[in-house]
Amino acid sequence: MIEIRVSSIFNDEIIDFLVDESYRLYAKLKGIEQLSSKNTEFLKEKLKKLYICDTDRIKIYVAYKEKLMIGCACITNDGCLRDLYVKEEYQNQGVGSLLLNQILYDVKDVFLTTYPNLTEFYRKNGFHIIQQNENSIEMKK
Repeated sequence: MIEIRVSSIFNDEIIDFLVDESYRLYAKLKGIEQLSSKNTEFLKEKLKKLYICDTDRIKIYVAYKEKLMIGCACITNDGCLRDLYVKEEYQNQGVGSLLLNQILYDVKDVFLTTYPNLTEFYRKNGFHIIQQNENSIEMKK
């Protein structure tokens, strides 16, 4: 069974999960097997600072299977979905939709910016495109 917990505090477990998953997605989208350790540490440190800076204006939704964190999503106070990540081995099993449905239950007007190859997931969950260019797509529900 998957449990969704809501928090307004970024702890080390959440920050590490978000950093690792955003790094994994970045590498996958760029077709990179592995960055150099210097670049990896730089990227991870930059992402950690970004998450910590926004602690006071973000609500965090975390999906757990037993005690294992398998997904996480962050939304700002004004309804911007900043992140939604699911561990690769749990993708296409409804975890992302569970996180998103809980957010949509709590927040009525949600918008986001995503990569073009990730829009289908959001369309399936009722989002529509409001603006796009070659690198990103803005969507709203």
